[in-house]
Amino acid sequence: MAPRTPPAQSVLNPILLWILIHGGDPAPDAKTSRLSAAIAINSLAQHVSASARKEIRQVIGKEIAEAAGALGK
Repeated sequence: MAPRTPPAQSVLNPILLWILIHGGDPAPDAKTSRLSAAIAINSLAQHVSASARKEIRQVIGKEIAEAAGALGK
């Protein structure tokens, strides 16, 4: 049997990989958790239909910007 390879998305996105490895263990703080969740949603949205992806990206782009701003404070 050939060895299984991880999905390319999990290798390319270290935050999503962290979430997958730790099974959703909480982030060190609420600000990091918010940003991690937003980035994971954005990454996973690549696998839905184009119309759904457009709707998700409108909302999640704003959330990522706000979460990153809060993390920087």
